[in-house]
Amino acid sequence: MESPNCKVSERISLNYHLFHRAKAANDLRHLILDISRAAKYVSYEIQTSESDLAGGTNTSGEEQLKLDVFNSGHLIYKHLAVCYLFFGNKTEAQRALEKSLDLKSDYFETHYLLGSLLIKENDLKSADLEFSIVLEKVPEHIGALANRAVVAIRQSHFDAARKYLIQLSGLDMKDHELYNVLGELCTRIKEFRLAINFYENYLQRNPQRIDVLNNISSCYAQLGNYQAAILGYQSVLEMEPVNELARENLVALGRHLQNHSSPDLKEAILFASPSYKMAARIA
Repeated sequence: MESPNCKVSERISLNYHLFHRAKAANDLRHLILDISRAAKYVSYEIQTSESDLAGGTNTSGEEQLKLDVFNSGHLIYKHLAVCYLFFGNKTEAQRALEKSLDLKSDYFETHYLLGSLLIKENDLKSADLEFSIVLEKVPEHIGALANRAVVAIRQSHFDAARKYLIQLSGLDMKDHELYNVLGELCTRIKEFRLAINFYENYLQRNPQRIDVLNNISSCYAQLGNYQAAILGYQSVLEMEPVNELARENLVALGRHLQNHSSPDLKEAILFASPSYKMAARIA
């Protein structure tokens, strides 16, 4: 008798299901895959004894594959730390990262994660140590350099912060938002030329960000380059005529120029900037 043509249930990967069927957001999909991977590692650790990992033959005389699961224990704890952080359990996340480092002390990604966690806990000295270990392994690690700048600023070590920010200015940021963040850090320590460099890099990629153009204009004003500042604020008002910050800054510049600038400079700027005259109400 002919066998019935029975369909076999379709077997798909978790990643395929999350991406194509569940339409999960990328961050959520990656998190679920990390949790799944961590669970597998933990399962292997529990189910496999050290003797099983040594190779050889089983009771049926079959060759056993030599596994290296125990050497990946640091990855298990790293993945678990990510899970704990997702659920807001910083204490357990820190313990997991410390266990990961006990197993593999030179794994720089774990040092970076631990440093990021310690910053949130305001343990700045310990955080800085973790980032310094990362930079010993990867001297141009953008995240570690940026975080060391943050730590230095929060400790009022502005010369150190300046050094890290200058180093970052020569690196290409895959995450363009970092240009804006680094510009803000430079502004906080009054490194306005460096801030302009970061902001302009960001603006090239996001030309409609009026707030960043306002920031660039304010940096020029702080450097005494009033023409560049005024042109920047004018550009903001052309894109958004009701922008209150640009208008207020133009008014402030008008008062400053009236009180401190030479008549020739003041006249040249006002003549070239009719919208500035309107904003500042200078006839």
